[in-house]
Amino acid sequence: MKSRKVADLHQRYVRCMRENIIKVLSSGKSVVTYDELYSEAMEFPLVTPTDLEELLRALEPNIQIQLEGPRRKKPLLFHNDRIVVLNPMGLN
Repeated sequence: MKSRKVADLHQRYVRCMRENIIKVLSSGKSVVTYDELYSEAMEFPLVTPTDLEELLRALEPNIQIQLEGPRRKKPLLFHNDRIVVLNPMGLN
């Protein structure tokens, strides 16, 4: 169980990560690799890969998560997964 202070810090860092990821996705590129977003997200302490995946799922349908390979349900590092930005204006 997380302490209140750790939970508050986690929420703060997830908010910062969200702002950073949206900035990358809004930068004008139509395709961004998952690996690039992962490295941006993991710059923040207490942020987990699950936090990143939840953010990306929340941004659908403004983005599309393209997974490389059969029967995969979530993005992974080093698997050539991509995020296609469909509606950059809807990301904010």
